[in-house]
Amino acid sequence: MSNPGTGIRGRKAEDQRAAHDRRDVAIRHEIETERVRSLAKTARLRGLRLEKEAAEKAEADKHPMPNKRLTTKRRAIRAPGH
Repeated sequence: MSNPGTGIRGRKAEDQRAAHDRRDVAIRHEIETERVRSLAKTARLRGLRLEKEAAEKAEADKHPMPNKRLTTKRRAIRAPGH
């Protein structure tokens, strides 16, 4: 029996495994970079939204709306079968 780690076939298999591992590391790094970028974008947009909501609330507090009583039309209740 031959040792799988020796000879041309063994070296070729090791080279393929090494190339596969390098690709895996590169892909994982790319995924992590994209995840961090996405989290940063989400945090930035959340900050802008909260800032906008705070500004709108401050503006609304400066100019309160008068309380208006809402009037609604009452609908006639029909008896079933009519």
